[in-house]
Amino acid sequence: MDLHELIHEYYDDVWVVDTEYRSPEGDQKELRCLCALSMTTGEEICRWYSPVEVCPIPLTENTLVVVYSAGAESGYFFRAGWESRQIHVLDIRLLQLWVLNGTTKWDDMMDNVAQETGEKKRKMNLQLAARMAGIPLIEEKEEMRGLVMSDVRSENFSDDDRNQIIKDCLTDVKTTARAGQGPVSY
Repeated sequence: MDLHELIHEYYDDVWVVDTEYRSPEGDQKELRCLCALSMTTGEEICRWYSPVEVCPIPLTENTLVVVYSAGAESGYFFRAGWESRQIHVLDIRLLQLWVLNGTTKWDDMMDNVAQETGEKKRKMNLQLAARMAGIPLIEEKEEMRGLVMSDVRSENFSDDDRNQIIKDCLTDVKTTARAGQGPVSY
């Protein structure tokens, strides 16, 4: 039995989720958007944050939510006021830590990803997870991160900027989905 068969043995639906938000120092998170992909049906959900909207993902007790960083995504759910105590979560970042634990490939891979993406410091991120799964690196990641983290209030983004941020968020969802499926060999 492979991982997908095992997951579907216990869960009726699997949603890969990513969110974007800005967290100004000393202030509450300023939510930007949420994107999700059902691995069961292929349905995509992309929403710019609205304080009156309920969680757009049909979560049940038999739903598995796959994320790259559970701390970030749960913070979005909490700030949005969405109930999240009964959510089953698989965190790809923790799987990445487990796979890399005790290996020297960690340092080499972080160095390579930082060099290729122009990042100023080596860090474990979705880019590294993509590299581990043999997925091409996400282009323009730092530029989009700058737009998401800009001082512009969520309600003041232009439609074009909102669409760019949502497109980037959905790319992260699809990359997370692929990284969670990709074989890692050493």
